[in-house]
Amino acid sequence: IASLCQAATTVWTVGFWLALAAGLLGNSLAIFTIASLPRATSTFYVGLLAVSDLLALCVRGSIHVLTERGIITQAGAGSSLVAMLYDYAASYSNWLLVLIGVERLLTLRFPLQKRVLLTVRRAQASAALLALALLLAYGLAARALDYLDPQVFALRNLLYAVLPLLLNAAIIALVSCQMRRAQRAREKILTIARLENSITVMMLAAAVCFCLLTMPNCLLLYLYEAASRAVWNAPVAKARLILVSRITELLTLLNLSVNFLLYFLSAKKFRAQL
Repeated sequence: IASLCQAATTVWTVGFWLALAAGLLGNSLAIFTIASLPRATSTFYVGLLAVSDLLALCVRGSIHVLTERGIITQAGAGSSLVAMLYDYAASYSNWLLVLIGVERLLTLRFPLQKRVLLTVRRAQASAALLALALLLAYGLAARALDYLDPQVFALRNLLYAVLPLLLNAAIIALVSCQMRRAQRAREKILTIARLENSITVMMLAAAVCFCLLTMPNCLLLYLYEAASRAVWNAPVAKARLILVSRITELLTLLNLSVNFLLYFLSAKKFRAQL
């Protein structure tokens, strides 16, 4: 039991600070790189995603430091607000991936009408509405019940991971199918600019990575709820659960840190611009 708990502490401590450092640096570089690209809905969304990831990491890092110093405690008055703040910031990043996926799908489906359908002003309005909708959902949850109450847990998991996960999986399939159709119709490929192709590849890489990194934590949380309390009350089982939960929680944190690396590896245009 002691070895399992020590392993969980080591994995979390090392992984957390590595993910935080890589995320802060990578997202900062991504913001500066994307800001130098031509202004379009695609670059707006990807840049906003980098900003959102950066803010979420800053919030998570601040929470970690304040908790370690005892300034924030689970029994404290502001614990619910702090927990909601991080969930909101991270959820916004996850839902932005859904918006980016829809934008890419429309770009591939209607390449000639793209400039009419997809404007920067509409993209800004969509991003603002998404932010307000999430804020309203989390605010109502916090007002109805204590945000750290187990009854709110299912709603938090639904907003943070389950719904974005399902929607992103569907969008990945639709975008992949549309890209295969475009390959069979050569004239459609020629109507899509090289930058747009790069953005699409970047989006697909980020969406796939999000699904892979988020799914283990979702599965673990539902398995925990499905099993009887007696199973998890056994000391060894609880220690194993702590270790596995630390690993899956770290994977969800990495989702906020790896996008820069995905952009760099998947898009030649991004590498050249960087």
